[in-house]
Amino acid sequence: PLSWSPQQRHRPPPRAAWEQALQLLAGLQAASMSGDGRWRLAPLGVAMAALPMHPRLARMLICAHAAGRDALACELAAVLSERDPMPGAGVDLASRLLALRQDAAGAHGGWRHRVRQAARQYRRVLGQQKLPAAVQWSAPRDEEEAIGCLLALAYPDRIALRRQPGSDSCQLASGREVLVTDHGALGSGAWLVVADLGGRAGQAQDRAYLAAPLAPRLFESELADLVTTDAVALWDEG
Repeated sequence: PLSWSPQQRHRPPPRAAWEQALQLLAGLQAASMSGDGRWRLAPLGVAMAALPMHPRLARMLICAHAAGRDALACELAAVLSERDPMPGAGVDLASRLLALRQDAAGAHGGWRHRVRQAARQYRRVLGQQKLPAAVQWSAPRDEEEAIGCLLALAYPDRIALRRQPGSDSCQLASGREVLVTDHGALGSGAWLVVADLGGRAGQAQDRAYLAAPLAPRLFESELADLVTTDAVALWDEG
């Protein structure tokens, strides 16, 4: 169970941070609350805990492994684990993958070396783990769609919908508002996944630093588990 014992030497984290972490694990389908009111890891969560990386990236790699897309997912995980070498090159994450796959000489050569080394390490670690047979997932064949789909697995709370066609303002699945620029590279689609964002306390909006387009058709197939339907009744006093 996910709980703290009074006998533990370390003090528990602040309650708000603890609750936020539990909600993240629930969103990643790594943990859930049982009937006795205690949180427990799911088989996917146990496998994620065995990987030496953030739970978001661990979930992405495990699902990608089930679909045979290890190489792409490990590249994405490695890119997201390093500081962005091109902060002024727009927010399109695919441009970082393109830079990674270019000749290692020249600009950003050190970054390429580190990211490639990390990607190889992720593949070795992933290949050594016994992954749960219950994890079944398929990835789109098209790489652009696959990138958005894999990122949605890691950042389900950062799936974003533009408020208006062509607008910079998007609403995240978490409810926060985020500004996403660089429309030319990301296309004109309404749906995006934000992999890196930032903001200041008290600000109503965050700003996206890395993002990828997301094909809406995936909500009917590979990402169907992320879709919920709510029935809402409103009283019209008129």
